[in-house]
Amino acid sequence: SLPPETRKEQARLFNSRIPPAPKDDGSAGKGRRWKREAESAAGSGSGYDVLVASDAVGMGLNLEIKRVVFSTTEKFDGQARRELFHSEILQIGGRAGRFSSSTGAFGGQVTSLHEEDLPVIAEAFEQTLPPLERACIRPELSTLEDFARALMDDWRHSATPAAPASLKRRFQIESDSDADGPPSLNAVLSSFQELHTADDGMFFLTEAIDEMKEVAEVLEGIKLPFNLLFTLCIAPVDSSSPAQATALRNIARDLMVEGRAPLLRNIKTYRGVPSTALQLREAEQCHGALELYVWLALRLGSASLPDLEMARQLVENSNGLIQQGLNRITRKVRTNGEHSTGRDVHQHRKERRQRRAELRQAADSLREGGGGRLR
Repeated sequence: SLPPETRKEQARLFNSRIPPAPKDDGSAGKGRRWKREAESAAGSGSGYDVLVASDAVGMGLNLEIKRVVFSTTEKFDGQARRELFHSEILQIGGRAGRFSSSTGAFGGQVTSLHEEDLPVIAEAFEQTLPPLERACIRPELSTLEDFARALMDDWRHSATPAAPASLKRRFQIESDSDADGPPSLNAVLSSFQELHTADDGMFFLTEAIDEMKEVAEVLEGIKLPFNLLFTLCIAPVDSSSPAQATALRNIARDLMVEGRAPLLRNIKTYRGVPSTALQLREAEQCHGALELYVWLALRLGSASLPDLEMARQLVENSNGLIQQGLNRITRKVRTNGEHSTGRDVHQHRKERRQRRAELRQAADSLREGGGGRLR
């Protein structure tokens, strides 16, 4: 994903294609004149007349959007590909013609790239969203510390030959010789997930626990105080990114061995302007590692992470390189005329029709069987 600074710059360029809206003084003619000027400015201005974005566009960027076009009504949510919830469609589509925007006075339009998606979008806008019925809860550090202390007694018992097999499995202890330390943070989080109770009618445990466990796996074997490990696990890090995962483990290892983690010894910096999508992705990952260092330095202090100002400067430089690379790649795409061919679009539509047919067949089977609920 692009750094926040780059996303803001892209939004600024997109917004700058439209002149400021006139003040509402009751003059209909002035509004019509502004509309004509805005439409003509779309062909000049910054030249950024179309903004391509993920579903994150619905999360609060101030955008002067007149029309939202859905390229698909499906998304991969980290576990499976699914259709967008009605609330997500409303959140994204609602960016068009917002009241606070210059285009709001003339209304917004929402449509789709593929005709078969229109009924899904229309259904979302026609229905009233149900009220929230449950709230998400996340354990705080103090809660997990108390839970970990309680687990310590279980861990000591699990290290004995008489310990139940289920307790040994929880801490992955096969014999006394394997029990050389307390349960890891990953084991604490897994046990909390397994043993917690909540009023299912009102609350549910946050899925952020799974993200924390993924980061805890990266830190497996690092011996640090529990509160420090907790801070590392809630850091803004993409554990699937090799650059960020490596940076986090290097920082944690230095903190364990020396008590401080210099920047240049732990973070790989990207040099040069990216000229391909692959290079841009690598630059983004390195940028994320630098932002991780800044985030940790602000929380752990200069005694632990001494190079905050250097990291901030490198973040700024990295953002500039990514912006230049994005412009370079955009120009290359425009020059080469790279775009999806008619055959690609036809194949995409064919696959979507097939998936929808499979979903309908599964729903019919459930209804005929009289059991279960399709979710």
